[in-house]
Amino acid sequence: MKDRRGFTLIEIMIVIAIVGIGVVISMSNLQLWVYKYNFSGFQREVLSSLKQARTLSVSSQRQHRIIFNLDNEVVTLERGNAGVNSNAWTSVRGGVKAQVGARIGSVTPTPGVAKTSGTFALILNPSSEVLAQSDPADSSTIASVTQADIGLGGGNPGDVATIRVYGWTGKARIQ
Repeated sequence: MKDRRGFTLIEIMIVIAIVGIGVVISMSNLQLWVYKYNFSGFQREVLSSLKQARTLSVSSQRQHRIIFNLDNEVVTLERGNAGVNSNAWTSVRGGVKAQVGARIGSVTPTPGVAKTSGTFALILNPSSEVLAQSDPADSSTIASVTQADIGLGGGNPGDVATIRVYGWTGKARIQ
């Protein structure tokens, strides 16, 4: 009688195939999870930047603005040099960049037209009033708004959110 120890080549190939199928299934689920996580994180960062701009504006009695670079998917917080009609802006902190699986779809001021490319700014006054600036380089493009909607999208079909900023109070919330 032969003493058979070990595995046959067929048994090893079957185990490798089963492990490979498991890896493929888990990787696709992992990618969906990473997109969802990046989208949620970016959504929280944008909301946090808006709330921080409002708080800093009221506490320092200087205008603050959030610049949305819709082409590069970056949100930047800046401080003005005055309480109203600021003409010089300095960065408060580095921009928040959207990671893979998150993007800024549009910014829609009311009244106004939705913007889906270029740059757009929301200026928060110390009085909590919000102004829209369709071109942050041109101070003549500033207008009062009753609200502004920031549309965010993700890598998964169901990952969409709107952050609404109210014009008279400067409060922001996810819709």
